[in-house]
Amino acid sequence: MNIDAYSIIAIIIMAVGMIWAFYEENIRK
Repeated sequence: MNIDAYSIIAIIIMAVGMIWAFYEENIRK
């Protein structure tokens, strides 16, 4: 069991979520 498509998608979702939250905080300021 190496890197599967689901694990890659999960990592991308986590990264996008963190970037999105940081981006929104900077815009709201």
